[in-house]
Amino acid sequence: MFNDMILRILLAVGIFSTFSMTLASELSDLRWKNRVVIVFGADSDPVVIKQLALWKSAEPGFRERELVVIRANDSSDPDELARRFRQPLNRFTVVLIGKDGGEKFRNDQPVPPERLFEIIDAMPMRQSEIRAGQK
Repeated sequence: MFNDMILRILLAVGIFSTFSMTLASELSDLRWKNRVVIVFGADSDPVVIKQLALWKSAEPGFRERELVVIRANDSSDPDELARRFRQPLNRFTVVLIGKDGGEKFRNDQPVPPERLFEIIDAMPMRQSEIRAGQK
């Protein structure tokens, strides 16, 4: 039931991606193309549901910043993702990864989209994109 509801939310928002490739290629294929925000936590966790709902209305901002959301539990290799980021799968955490593949931000509380945008917009690569009129 919760999985169906979350899937509907994800599809409705249109900014969330599910990948069928390996975890290594999931992240490496996105490197230099997209910023990634990984959401850890159980599908039924009210905090996860709240987080996804907070981002629902911010789709244009996510697209503008080339930001892709990955649900850790929906990844092709959730355990590897948990090891890589030293994060238990069922403990709520948001991890922001820059286009360079480096971790830029981590929080264990819901993060408003404006906060993500503020962090991203301060990044040198994003500043270059803005100056170039790219996004």
